[in-house]
This record gives sequence, structure tokens and C-alpha cells, in this order.
Amino acid sequence: MGTYLQQGLWLLCLFVAFVQVWILCSRGKHPKETPGYRRWLWKRKGKALLRLFCCMGLCALVTVAPILHKELEHQFPLFKQAETYVAEKMAPTAEKPDWLCYYNQKDEPWGSQTYGPVDLIADTGCGPTVLAMVVSSLSEEAVTPKEMADWAYENGYCSVGSGSFHTLIGEGLSAFGFSNHTAQSGEEVKEALRNHQVVVALMGEGHFTGSGHFILLCNIDDADTVFVADSNHEENMERRWPLETILEEAKPSPVTDSAFWIVETPVAQAEEISK
Repeated sequence: MGTYLQQGLWLLCLFVAFVQVWILCSRGKHPKETPGYRRWLWKRKGKALLRLFCCMGLCALVTVAPILHKELEHQFPLFKQAETYVAEKMAPTAEKPDWLCYYNQKDEPWGSQTYGPVDLIADTGCGPTVLAMVVSSLSEEAVTPKEMADWAYENGYCSVGSGSFHTLIGEGLSAFGFSNHTAQSGEEVKEALRNHQVVVALMGEGHFTGSGHFILLCNIDDADTVFVADSNHEENMERRWPLETILEEAKPSPVTDSAFWIVETPVAQAEEISK
């Protein structure tokens, strides 16, 4: 029957239906000798029959609702868009974690500086900027986006004209002393976030980018929504994002066959993050 909500509605409808059947089968407490008894009895049973039909209709609706929902999404794309719009407007607001050192790739002084020979950090520097956020937040070393961009270029991770090679994240984290590994499933990403680890995600077309973009995930809650540190769109940090949306829009790298790099945060830092 699906969710607990569906099961609860089913039980409620069945209980109400049982009561209506009992009313239909009973003769009531109205004295038979009273004038208008027959009219009263038929009126009573008619109302019970109407409520019984309503319960049966609601039971049927609860049963077919998931199928109808999927069919509406398939036949009417605007239905899905409207649903997404409402969900976004009702999304819980977010607060930047105290421990997070956030960088925006467009901020000065580094936004107008180069990543590689010609590209600007503001345009293609999301990879170095996210890497700088991780290093500066989870270690005692403070690294700016420009410093990380220079390091990435000098070590061959800059893809001129298109950003960074995907190897930058895993190998860059290792170079700065962070053990890390790629996640092969959404459940692995969720488990890492629940263990107070941070996750770098490579996103495809959707809410965060039109092509490719690195973001940082952390602080999952009981509703499976996460805080997103987006180096290119600071407004994306004003709300919490459903992990399901992140998983749907993530773009697996052809190099690693994964869109997620899990940073194995030191225990002491993980305890600090959880507070």
C-alpha cells in the first residue's frame, strides 16, 4: 500500500466504513411507535450509505494516487514543474555552519584573477574554490581560491577553457592530507553525511548549473535535506536542499564513474561539526 500515510488513511476509511455498515444493519433507538419512524429510519440509513460510498471512493483514491501522480508527471510536464516550484518555496531555510570557511569564486580579489593562462576564477574556478573551502575549513591551513587555482594549474589539473579535470578533487584532497574516496551509491553519500563527513559533488544540468559544477555538501538532517556550499551561487545557501534532488542532478565523472568524493574528516573535526 505504500507509505505509512496511505496505510493510516486506509485504516481510517475502513473504520468509518465499518461504522456505516453497522448503522445500515441496525434499526436505531427511535421508538417504532413514534410517528415518522419509517421516514427517520430511511433518512438515517441513506446518510450512512452516502458516507459508505464516500469511504469506498477515498480508499480507491488512496490506492491509485501514486499511479495517478506518476502518470500526471509523464503526461503533463508542467505538473512536475509546479510541484517542484511549490516544494522549493516551502523548503526550510539554511544557516551556514560555523566551522565552514566559505569562498565565492566571483569575490575579489581572486574573482578577476586567472585560473591558468587565460580563464578567470570567477568563470571556471569552482573546482579550486571548493577544494580551498575543504582545506581551509577542516585543517589549520588557510588556502585562498587563487592559491588553490595556481596549485591546480601548476600540477596539471586546469582544463583550459572548461574548468578543471575531475581528478583535481580526489588527488587534490590527498595532496593536502585528506583521505578520501568516491561514492558509488546514494546510500553511501547519505551515510557519509550522517557521519558528519563532507562530500564534494559534481553536478550536471539542473538547479546548480547548465553544464558542470562542483559543490560541497554537509549537515544532513532527519528529513534528508542538506546544506550546499555553492561557490558560484551564494543564494543556494539560503535554503536546505533535498538529497534526492542532488542525487538526481549529479553528473558522474567518466574518470571515476562517480559524482561524489567523500572527505574522510578527522574524528576530532567530525565531533566539532556535529555540535
